[in-house]
Amino acid sequence: MKLRCPSCKSYDIVHYMGAQFGKYECKNCGYVGVIVIEDTNEKQIKKRNKRKAA
Repeated sequence: MKLRCPSCKSYDIVHYMGAQFGKYECKNCGYVGVIVIEDTNEKQIKKRNKRKAA
């Protein structure tokens, strides 16, 4: 499972302030919040990564 930003759909999500407040931060767009998308379909993740690399 990978976490995605609800704003820009990036996978560059980290815990905000060391997970102290239960929030996440997107390093791509700067989003900070508790809502994130849990992407569980590994095949689709690999396809997206290949398309981005091309």
